[in-house]
Amino acid sequence: MSDPVFRSKLRDDLEAFISQKRASGYPYHTSSKVLGYLDTMIAEDYPDCSTLSKEICDAWIRKCSVLHQNTLLRRVTPVRQFAKYLVGTGKSAYIIPGGIPRKHDKYNFLIHDYFFAKSLDKLRSGGVMPIFLQKKS
Repeated sequence: MSDPVFRSKLRDDLEAFISQKRASGYPYHTSSKVLGYLDTMIAEDYPDCSTLSKEICDAWIRKCSVLHQNTLLRRVTPVRQFAKYLVGTGKSAYIIPGGIPRKHDKYNFLIHDYFFAKSLDKLRSGGVMPIFLQKKS
């Protein structure tokens, strides 16, 4: 699998980061592709930027927000790791907080109601599901 060709002003840092990951025993193929996509966005939209700023990270998250939740997580994690690497080398970088992206909970229920709602979602249209309730005393 070939590595992406980095074009932004962060290219040297990106290459050093990926080299460090691989020297530590990580294959880092998929994540290097993700960082290649990030680098392309930076080169096209922020050509003069030489730091990983909050503005760039926010734009990256917005760009990826249309993806499935798990894919979004796989697109944000390498960027977060790269930012931590930059800070560790004494450079300025915005580290995306750990709760982003947040796992989406489409149910805003108490625990028992949550399981009822989740069960109803799995029920086929027109299906019947018995629910037994116990009155609290």
